[in-house]
Amino acid sequence: MTASAKDMIIGAVALIVIASLFVVIDFVEVGFNLTRDQKGWNLDEIVAAVPALLLVTAWFAWRRWRESAQLNGELAQTVAELEDAITGRREMEEQLREAYKMAAMGTLAGGLSHELNNVLQPVITLAQFGLDRDHVSEQERKAEMTQVLRAAERGAEIVKNALALAPGGSRETDDVEPWGYLGEVAARARRNVGPNVEVDVRVGSRRGEIRVNRVELDEALNNLLTNAAEAVNYAGKIALAVETVEVDAESARVRGMVPGDYVRITVADNGPGMSPDVKQHAFDAFFTTKADADAIGLGLSVVYNLARGWGGDATVESEPGEGATFEILIPNVAKED
Repeated sequence: MTASAKDMIIGAVALIVIASLFVVIDFVEVGFNLTRDQKGWNLDEIVAAVPALLLVTAWFAWRRWRESAQLNGELAQTVAELEDAITGRREMEEQLREAYKMAAMGTLAGGLSHELNNVLQPVITLAQFGLDRDHVSEQERKAEMTQVLRAAERGAEIVKNALALAPGGSRETDDVEPWGYLGEVAARARRNVGPNVEVDVRVGSRRGEIRVNRVELDEALNNLLTNAAEAVNYAGKIALAVETVEVDAESARVRGMVPGDYVRITVADNGPGMSPDVKQHAFDAFFTTKADADAIGLGLSVVYNLARGWGGDATVESEPGEGATFEILIPNVAKED
């Protein structure tokens, strides 16, 4: 039997009970009229009407309770379905992240093999060429050895950058006050990028301290500054900035970080900016838009992996024609007074 049919039966029973009460009221009234003659409502009518009103009120209250219980049940079911959907989405996001990691590892392995092959080929060719010739002038031998040396140095640079991509390792760390350190970085940058690039420093807060390997931090910021200088073609503006920020639980979950206080260092330029596709792959290993044959495409990957190794993150915001802003988040280890 459906809920509607049950409600109809209960309503019919309630109406019969109410009608019976009013019949009783009429009989009582007739009896009282035989003994007294009064106008208006008599006490017996009032007394008999009270249970009827209570019954009607109870009926409507019960109906509302049934409707509320039904709505609560539907709401609980909806909440359960939403929780299942959220759990499924998180599992899917985790699977996508794992798939992306595997794809990134494949890209890294393929790019590393390609770059090392480019290095080894001239070394092998020139060595074989030198062995096959008996009479070679000193000048020719020197030129060939110079090419071998350049190839070996390039191979060493590729291996060094590839090692920087590997997480973990035992590295000495220092507690660095970022605002003072950033001033030193800007002074070095002004000497390296040339007189046509304006390098500014903006300090949003002098509260904060980061615990990093100083050599790694130098490597990360040098890569970002070099990238910015090349973006403006060594004739533009670069802005270095530092401030402390709070990363909430939801943002931390999305970015794979721990909620809390962070020091944010940004490197911004007024160059041509990036297309959405270039921005998406900016931190991928061996990805580069440079036409230079010596470009490896590991600089930004090193920045990203160092930031993740510090317990932070690295991102980029850019639009075509509006420059680019690279952000590094590093946990703030300063203790509040």
